[in-house]
Amino acid sequence: MKNKPKINVYCGESIESSSENGTEIHPISQVKNALRMVEKSIKLKKDLTAYSNTPEFVSSIKYICELKEVEVEFFLNGESQGNDIEKIFEDFNKSYYLLDNILGIEK
Repeated sequence: MKNKPKINVYCGESIESSSENGTEIHPISQVKNALRMVEKSIKLKKDLTAYSNTPEFVSSIKYICELKEVEVEFFLNGESQGNDIEKIFEDFNKSYYLLDNILGIEK
């Protein structure tokens, strides 16, 4: 049995139907939720799974896990990213490119 729990975080458009909570949550609440999840995982000594497309939750869970020495693995559209969130944020940024396109702004 391993000593430290692990958090799995699934991101990307493919998780929209898997989201446990279909409502929008304030960024501060996302940070608090990430902290609660890590603390719960440590307390229960159990792996947990989250579904999130919010930058605040993804970055918070990454750095809180790092601080608390909890393993974290991120998935983007079903593919493991390890603990690297760079491609996830590239995926999040697609919304800005879409908005630029709608507004007629060329890059």
